[in-house]
Amino acid sequence: MGASKLLIVSIVISLLFVGVCADAEIQEEVVVEHEDPDSRLKLELEQLRFEISALESSNIDKEQELTSKDERITHLEKIMKEKSLSIASLRSNMESIQKKGDLDTKEIVKKAQARVDELEEQVEKLTAEIKLQNSETDSLNAWAIEAEMKVKDLSLKLENLQKTNNEQNNRIQKTEHALQVAEEELIRVHLEATTKSKELTQAHGAWFPPWFATHFSYYKELATIYWKEHGQPVLHVLLQQVSEKLNYAQQLMEPHFETAKTAAKRFSQPYIDQVATITKPHVEKVRVGLSPYSDHVSHAYGKFLKSATTYHLQVQVGIQEFFKNHEIIKPLATKELVWFMASAFLALPIFLVYRLLSYILGWRIGLVIGYVPCFYLDTHRKVFGVWKASFANELG
Repeated sequence: MGASKLLIVSIVISLLFVGVCADAEIQEEVVVEHEDPDSRLKLELEQLRFEISALESSNIDKEQELTSKDERITHLEKIMKEKSLSIASLRSNMESIQKKGDLDTKEIVKKAQARVDELEEQVEKLTAEIKLQNSETDSLNAWAIEAEMKVKDLSLKLENLQKTNNEQNNRIQKTEHALQVAEEELIRVHLEATTKSKELTQAHGAWFPPWFATHFSYYKELATIYWKEHGQPVLHVLLQQVSEKLNYAQQLMEPHFETAKTAAKRFSQPYIDQVATITKPHVEKVRVGLSPYSDHVSHAYGKFLKSATTYHLQVQVGIQEFFKNHEIIKPLATKELVWFMASAFLALPIFLVYRLLSYILGWRIGLVIGYVPCFYLDTHRKVFGVWKASFANELG
């Protein structure tokens, strides 16, 4: 009984030690996850190999324990059989002695009965120990099955980690190959640029004196340094001061602009009404005359507006890149200036064509193309002259 208790205590301690090792390995896996991917994979592979070897060794130990327990159970069963046989022989002896009717049989029967009770008690103890050994065997079998499942899972995880490691190694090799190709391409481009630079230097040297090229590069570098140190800060400060002055002037002139707009509206309203009354019949005639062509005109105007917008955006992008490529005019690359320059660039060909046709055809092209705009422009000039005189009289 003492040996069986010692065996049970050793099994419990070994199970607790295996659980603590598993927890420690899990904690080590959690800590290692934050390290470098290659080192993490290597550590996980080493840990999995260590766990598998530990589980295999523990399985071997448990199998040896199971074998020893089976041998002990067989030995105990053999002892039980021997005790049962001795009990049967004692009972048969008791019966034979009772039949003989000997007077001394009572004492012998008592001894035999005590021996039988003792043997039955031993048999009960052995039966309980066998049951305990069987339950321990069942638990050890369950633990062995669980350990086998864990070994399979760890083996599968080890295979997956090995596949991942191989994939990462392949990616690293591909990246190194691509990097090597890029370095070779960079060296080739650098050599081509050096060759082109030498060719250009030789070509310029054919008609540039060497001293001029040397002085030109020196003064160019000097001008660039001077511009970055002195010119660019001064231009930045100047632009900032101009912006502040413009904002200040706008704040000062805003009340006068409001007064001028109010006076202009008050004095120009009768003339605007008069102009609208005079031009209304002409506008109606033009609208009635152009009504059959309104759909075609609107469709053509929509196409023209779409294409003009596309070209306008392309011209804006080109002008903005031109400004950004030059350090001197780079601060001037504002949206308003770029938009105005793109509009002027697109309107300039139309204006030149109009002026050319006006010069060739004389007053006819002006009559055909610019009758209505000229009429409105003349009317607005007259209205502006009257308003200017009235406003000057009021201020005077």
